[in-house]
Amino acid sequence: MSKGNSPFQTSPDLYTSGIIWNDVNLLKYMKNPQQFVESHIGMTFKGLSNLQERGRYCTLLKNIDL
Repeated sequence: MSKGNSPFQTSPDLYTSGIIWNDVNLLKYMKNPQQFVESHIGMTFKGLSNLQERGRYCTLLKNIDL
């Protein structure tokens, strides 16, 4: 989804981060979003510490048909 087409607000730091959203990066991001982006992204979500739980969400996201 390109900027402007997303139904969600995206922080400028996250949008310009250059992150490639592959499985490894998505799992790291879900563990600790603030630390992964290395800047303030204006999010209250602290992350998911459980790897299996993050893996389930990653699988779920891959199977969403946009």
